Amino acid sequence: LILAGDFQVNDAVLAGVPVERVSGRLRGPQGVSGDIRALKTQTITVEEILLEDGPARVALSGWIRPGDALALEVVGTAVPLERLSRFTSPYAHLAGAASFSGSVEGRFTQPQAVVKVNVPAMQVNGQDLGAVTSQIGYAAGNIELAGLTVTQGEQVARVDRATFRAADGALSLSASVEQGDLARLDAILRSVRFPDTPAGREQQQRLAALPTGMSGRFDGTFALSGRWPELSGRAQGVLAQAELGDLKIQRLAGSAAWTPHEISLQEGVLISEGVDLRGKIHRRADGRLATDLSLGKTNVDALRALALKVAALDPEPKKGARPAGFGALLRDAVAGLPDPLTGTVAAEIALEGSRGALDGQARLQLEDLLIGEARFQSAGATVRWDRGHMAADDLALRSEGVDLRGSFQRGTDGQLALQLHLGETEMAAARDLARKVASATQGTQIGRFLPESLPGVLADLPEPLEGSLSGSFSLAGKPGALSGSINARAQRLRLGESGITAVSAEGTWSPEEWNFPAIAIVGEECALSGSIARGPGGRLAGEIVTRDGCLEGLRSMASALSLLRRFPPAQELMARVDSLPTPLVGDIDGSVRFSGTLFDPEMQVALTGSNLVAGTYKLAGVTADADIKGNLVTVRDLRVRTNGGELIARGHVDLDGPMALTVAGNDFSLEALGPLLPNGRKLTGHVDLSANVGGTTDIPEADARIVVRDATIAGMRFSRIEANDVRLTERRVEFGRVDLEQGPIAGTLSGSVPFRWDPLEIPTDEPIQLSVSLSQFDFSTAMLANDQSTGIKVTSTPEVRPLLDAVESASGKAMAEIVVTGTLREPNMDGRIELHEGQVKLAALDSHLREVEARLRLEGPWIVVEQLSAKSDGGGLLSATGRAGIRAQGDQVLDVRLHADRFQMGVRDLAGVHGLGIKGVTSGDVALVGRLTAPVLTGKLQVSKAQMNVPSEITPRLPRPPLGLLDPALNIDMEVDEDSWVRRGNAISARVSAGVGIRGKLSNPVVSGRATVERGDLRYAGISFRLQPGGTVFFSYDTPGSLVARLDLTADTRVRAAAPATGQRRRYIVTMHVTGTIPNVNVAVTSDPPDLPQHRLMAILARTDQFEALARGDIMDEVLRDQVVDIVAGTVLPQVFEPIEEGLAEALGLDEVNFDYGFDRPLRVDARKEVLPRLFVSYNRDMGQGQFVDSGEQWSVTYRLYQRLYVGWRRDTTGNKDRLVLEGSFKF
Repeated sequence: LILAGDFQVNDAVLAGVPVERVSGRLRGPQGVSGDIRALKTQTITVEEILLEDGPARVALSGWIRPGDALALEVVGTAVPLERLSRFTSPYAHLAGAASFSGSVEGRFTQPQAVVKVNVPAMQVNGQDLGAVTSQIGYAAGNIELAGLTVTQGEQVARVDRATFRAADGALSLSASVEQGDLARLDAILRSVRFPDTPAGREQQQRLAALPTGMSGRFDGTFALSGRWPELSGRAQGVLAQAELGDLKIQRLAGSAAWTPHEISLQEGVLISEGVDLRGKIHRRADGRLATDLSLGKTNVDALRALALKVAALDPEPKKGARPAGFGALLRDAVAGLPDPLTGTVAAEIALEGSRGALDGQARLQLEDLLIGEARFQSAGATVRWDRGHMAADDLALRSEGVDLRGSFQRGTDGQLALQLHLGETEMAAARDLARKVASATQGTQIGRFLPESLPGVLADLPEPLEGSLSGSFSLAGKPGALSGSINARAQRLRLGESGITAVSAEGTWSPEEWNFPAIAIVGEECALSGSIARGPGGRLAGEIVTRDGCLEGLRSMASALSLLRRFPPAQELMARVDSLPTPLVGDIDGSVRFSGTLFDPEMQVALTGSNLVAGTYKLAGVTADADIKGNLVTVRDLRVRTNGGELIARGHVDLDGPMALTVAGNDFSLEALGPLLPNGRKLTGHVDLSANVGGTTDIPEADARIVVRDATIAGMRFSRIEANDVRLTERRVEFGRVDLEQGPIAGTLSGSVPFRWDPLEIPTDEPIQLSVSLSQFDFSTAMLANDQSTGIKVTSTPEVRPLLDAVESASGKAMAEIVVTGTLREPNMDGRIELHEGQVKLAALDSHLREVEARLRLEGPWIVVEQLSAKSDGGGLLSATGRAGIRAQGDQVLDVRLHADRFQMGVRDLAGVHGLGIKGVTSGDVALVGRLTAPVLTGKLQVSKAQMNVPSEITPRLPRPPLGLLDPALNIDMEVDEDSWVRRGNAISARVSAGVGIRGKLSNPVVSGRATVERGDLRYAGISFRLQPGGTVFFSYDTPGSLVARLDLTADTRVRAAAPATGQRRRYIVTMHVTGTIPNVNVAVTSDPPDLPQHRLMAILARTDQFEALARGDIMDEVLRDQVVDIVAGTVLPQVFEPIEEGLAEALGLDEVNFDYGFDRPLRVDARKEVLPRLFVSYNRDMGQGQFVDSGEQWSVTYRLYQRLYVGWRRDTTGNKDRLVLEGSFKF
C-alpha cells in the first residue's frame, strides 16, 4: 500500500473554526499488505500541512503513525486571536496576531506538545495588554506554561512556570509583576463580562462596585498550586501611590500565603493619608482568624476618613442580595463614634477567633484627644478579650487636672474586676471632663457602656466644686454582687456651701459584708471620723466620732451631699437634715455606734454639746445617751442645760407612733419659753418639774408637776409657783391647781389656756378660762417699792413711778377673786378686789388717810369702784365711786367721783415751789371723766381755816412733774375763805380770802387767782405795819416758769417824831402804798399829819445808803424802789449765778470764776488761775455798758505775799494803762 499525494480543502471548518484553505502533502509507507488496520502501525510522513486564512499561516510537518505515535513540527504566523474568542466568550474578546512554533510528539493517544507563542500586541476586550510571549507545553492532558511575559512599556508581568494536570485538575503557577499599572488592570477587569446567570450577575455587580478611577503602581510575585478551584498559593508585592476611588494609598505591601482553607498575610504595610498600619493576618482552615497589627502614630480624623473610604470599597448590598460585608461593619463602627473625635492614636492589635467572636489583644495610645468638648492630653490601655472574657491593663488617662490609671477585667461569666489609681486630680476638672464625655458619647456605641444615671449623678454634684482627689479603687464580682475596696483622700475641698475641706476613706466590701475601718470628713469648723462594717449575717458594726464639731458646719456638710438624694435609703435621712431648725449652731462632741442590719439599723448615740442654739432655743449644754432602732428611740439619759438649769429625760419615742418619756427639770430657766407668750414677753425664773410625756411626736401629751421659783411672768414677780395636775393636750394646757406665792401674797390659779405645737406657740385668738384667787394679805407701799415683795415691777415702770413717788406710805389688808375669759388678745376679767383697814400717807400732804376701805368689782372691760372711803387724822371724810373702762377694745371711759367732807389736809411744796405750803379744811367734789386717752379732772373745792406759809424765796425749784399713767386736763376751781391766813416768816401775816383756778394738765399745771387781804401785819426795815383791808394780790404760775404777782397793798404804822414846826415829839401815822408787778413795784410813803418832811420819813424807813442817795437829792420813789430791788438781787441772783460759776470753773480748769451783778450796772466777770505756786493770772471784764462804769477788760499777774495780800502788774485795755498794784481784801 502506497499512501502519498497532495490535498487541498477550501472553506474548511476545523473544530468549529472556519479556515479559508487547508492544503498539504503526505507520504505514506510502501508495500504494506494486509488489512487497512495494519496501517496503524505504519508511518505517514507529513511533509507539510498548511492552514491559510488571509495573512494567517499555520504549517505542520513531521510524521504520524496512526494509532501509535506522531512527531510534528508546528509553525504559525499572523494567527488572529479573535478566532479564539469563541473559547473565551463571554468573558473576554481577544484581539491581536500571534506567531508560534513548536512540536507535537509522542504516542498518538497521548501526544506531547511544546509551543512558543509571541503576540506583539494583544488586546482583551479592547484593552491593550501589551506584548505577550510564552512557551506552552502539553503532555498527557497536562498543560505547562513557561516564560509567559506580558510587556507594555516599563510594565512587565511574568509567569515563570504554570502547569495544569487535567487528570486531577492540579494547577501550579509562579508569576511576578514589575511596575504594574493598576489603572490598566482596573480597565481590563471592568471590561470582563460574565454570563447572564445568577452567579454571573452577582460577579458583574461586584465588578461594578469597584471604586472608579483606580490607579497606581505595583510590583510583586505570586505562586499558585493545587487543584482547581481549591488552590493554594503565596504572594508578595508592593502597591505604591495608588488611588482606589477616594482612597489614596501611599504604600500597600506584604506577603501572603493561602490554601483552600487557610490564608495568611505577613509583613503587611498600609500607609495612606496619615495612617501607618502594619502587621499580619492568618485565617485558619476552621475559619478562625488571627491578626497581629501595628498602627503607627496616626491622626484620628485620618483614620476615621480612611475607614469610611475603605468601607466605600464594599458598598451596601441591596436588600436580601447578600450578607453585609466588611464595608457595613466599618460604617457601623465609625457611625458609633462620638463627633467630634480628634487626636492621634497608635495601636498594636492582635486578634484571633471566628468572625463575630474574635479574641485578641490591643494596645492603644492616644494623645491630644478631643471627644466632643472633652480634651485629653493622653490616654492608653492594653485591652485583651477571649471568648467573652475582657481585660484592660495599663489603663492611663491624663487630662488637665486629671491623672487616672488602672485595669479592668470582665469574665465570661460576667465577673468584673476593676482597679483604678487616681493621682492628684482636680475634682472640678474631673467633673467637667466626665460631663463632657457623657454629653459627647450620648447616643453612640461608647455611650451604651456608660450607666444611664451618670448624667443625673453628674448634674447633682454641688457647685462650686473645688479641691484635689487621689487614691485607689477596686471592684470585683458580678454586677449586683460586687466586691471592692477604696483608699482615697480629697484635700482643699470646697463642696458648695458645705464647708467640707478634706475627706478620706479606706475600706472593702463584698455582697455579704463590707468594712470601712477609716473614714474622715473634715470641715472648716468640724470633723467626723470613724468606721463602719457589715458582717456576713448582715449585722452592722461601726462608730462615727466628732470632736469639737460645729453643728452648723455638720448640717452644711450633710446638706451638701445632694447626690445621696438619688438613693431611696438616704432620702429620709436627707429630709430630716432639711427639717432641722434655723439657726443651728453650737459645739458637739460624741459618737454614734451602729449595729443591727442595713434595713433595720440600730444606733447608740452618746453626744455632748455646748453653747447650742436651735431656732429660738438657746442651750448651754446637752448630753445625750440613747439607742435608736428603726423609728424607736430609747432615751437612756438626756440632759439639757440652759440658763443655769438642767432638764433630764428618760424613756422611749416612736417617731411614727406613741412615746413615753419621764422628764425632770432642776433649776431650769423659764427664759426659753418667752417666745410662746404674746408679743414675746420676757420670762424669768427657775423651774423644777417632773412630767410623764405621752402621745406622739406630732401631738405630744403630758401630765406634769411644776415648781417655779423667783419667776417673772408678764411683768409680775412670784417667789414660788407650784402647779400640780398640769395636763398638756393637743390644743390646751389645763391647770388643775396652781399655788402662787410672793412675799405676803398667796393665791391659787386653775383653768386652761390654748396651746399649739406647730408652730410652737400660745395662740392669742383662742378662748382661755382662768380663775385666780388671792387670799387676804397685808399690803404696804414698801412691798411696791421692793419688787421682791409683790413681784410687780413698779419701780422700773416709768408710767407707775410717779404714782409710787406720790404715795409716801400705805398699808392695809387686801384680797382678790378674779375669773379671766375671752382670749389673751381680748381678755375679759370678772371678780372683786378688796382693801380693808388701810392707811395712806401722800407725799404732798401733811395728814394721813386712815380707815381706808375699798371694794372694786371687775366686769369685763370695766373696773367698778363700789366703795372707796378714807378719814383724815385731822378730821373729815374722803370717798369715791364710779367706774373705768380699761380694755383697749372697750369704751375706755372714765367716770370716777371723789367727794371731800370737811376733810382736813396740809399740802407742801404747792405748785412746785419749795417751802410753799397750805393747811386747811376742804369740802367739795372732784370728778375724773372722759376717755382713757384724754381724761379730764374737774371739780370745785371749798377751803376754810387755811394756813398758807410763803418762803422767802418763791422762785420754783422743782422740775416739771413726770408723766404718769394718766395725764388729765385740769379744770378745778378752789375758794379759800373762813379765817384763812398767809404768813411769810416774821415779814408778813395776813388774813385773806381767795379764788384759785387750776388749769392745764397734771404734767404742766397752770395756777392763777386773786387774793384779798382782810387784815394782817407787815414788818419792813424793822418797823411793823398794819395791812389795811381790801388790798389785793393777783398771781399766776405756769410750771416750770416763775411766779408772777401783781401787788396793790396799803399798810400803815404809828411812829413818834419831832414836829418840824414846834420841835415837840408827837404821833404820826405813816402810810406805805405798794403797787406794780414784782420786781418792778412802786412804793409811795405819806404821813398823817402831813407835815413830816420826806427825809424824816426816810430816816425812819431807809438804810444808810438810802440816806446818802437822799443827800445827793435823788428822788425818794427811786430810792425806795432800789431798796426793794436790792432785796430781790440779794436773794434771787446768787441762786442763779452760783451754779454757773462753779460749772465754768470746773469745765475750764480755773481756780475760781465770779460774777458781780447788780441792777442798772454791767455784769462783771472775774476768772483766776494759779499757774505756779503763789503766782496767779487773772482776767476781768465788764459785760456791756452800764450807768456807772465803762465797759473794759483787765489782765493781771500777781504774787501772793501773805494770805489775801497780793502784789503784781495789771494791764487795763480800755486806756492801754499799765499799773503796779498792791491789793488786799478781808472778810466781814
